[in-house]
Amino acid sequence: MGSISERVHIKFASEDKPQEPTSTLVLTLPSGNFIDIRILKRAFERHQVEDTGIYGYFKAVGGIECLDWAFTGVSTARNLSWNEVRKEMERMRLTVDEGLLNAIAARERRDKNLGSVKETKEPTQADQHRGMARSCSWSHVIDSRVIVRNAADTLDQGIMFPTDVEDEELERGGMLNPATLGWEEYEELWRDIEITNPPWMHHKCVCWCCELDDSEHGCVKSIFIRIGQYAQGILAGKGWVKVERWEADFEQKLWKCVAEVGNSSLHEESRFRIMLERENTCSSRWTEIDGIRWEMTEAYS
Repeated sequence: MGSISERVHIKFASEDKPQEPTSTLVLTLPSGNFIDIRILKRAFERHQVEDTGIYGYFKAVGGIECLDWAFTGVSTARNLSWNEVRKEMERMRLTVDEGLLNAIAARERRDKNLGSVKETKEPTQADQHRGMARSCSWSHVIDSRVIVRNAADTLDQGIMFPTDVEDEELERGGMLNPATLGWEEYEELWRDIEITNPPWMHHKCVCWCCELDDSEHGCVKSIFIRIGQYAQGILAGKGWVKVERWEADFEQKLWKCVAEVGNSSLHEESRFRIMLERENTCSSRWTEIDGIRWEMTEAYS
């Protein structure tokens, strides 16, 4: 069914303690297609404006300086047996933490012991994978740092480790630290959010895509993903990026744009709002908005 994950904290090797300067949400479809949007918290604290809709609510707005990072692509993962973890950390140039490896070994022994004494039904695939470390990689089809900052398109990979807290995972990897401009190891703590599908929406997960390159519109790329109660979109052109985050209001039975940041000069009605409205009514997988043709590439009921 996909997943919704929020980042709890990030810590680079040069930093003394974990911190979370952003509101980071990742939506991942069953196919592995994902969208990762990281908005600096100051956008929510200092730049809130009231929406002009009939219901009225506050959303975070700001320029590109309020966007830490936004990217979308395809994620892949490979489960690691416990004796493969050390080799995978060495391959990724990560410091091998003996305490972490010992904790993994202890967890493996505990899980095996619990499995041997419990009489349970046939385990599901999720049951079999629960508690295992995973080697993960994320391709970047659209990347705000590449588009706006001309940053190098680097390999995005890491190892996800289980923790003792249910629905939380610790990611270990290496990437550019924007503060030091050097490659550093990092850790990120992620927490899964329960998926609750709005009763007025027909699908549980949907993905819309567009890619257009012509003389009238220039080069435009966009991906918009909704999973349950959250939806996020990236709309990008040459040198500009616009991102939006939407959240379902179950009481009012409508969608609220809770964040809109970027350096786009487009001020017309949100295309993502239109797609949310058309999701239930489209008779085909294609729809046209402002001369741009969008395709519903994935839909899960």
